[in-house]
Amino acid sequence: MTKDRLPDASDSVRIAKVLDVSVEYLVTGADGLKRRENADVDELIRDIRHLSSDDLNLARSVVRRLTVPAN
Repeated sequence: MTKDRLPDASDSVRIAKVLDVSVEYLVTGADGLKRRENADVDELIRDIRHLSSDDLNLARSVVRRLTVPAN
């Protein structure tokens, strides 16, 4: 990749996934839908990606319990 050339589409998608941004953001600098403003949420998402299937199910249950109002 040179200064005057953009990466091809498949490379752009891989780069965007690694950086957790949209391809649109890579190309234009405009905020894409994947950009998150909350650093705490970003950190949680990074941590969740490394959970086992069982731990992910447990985390899902905890989050659902915390977000459902008590009766």
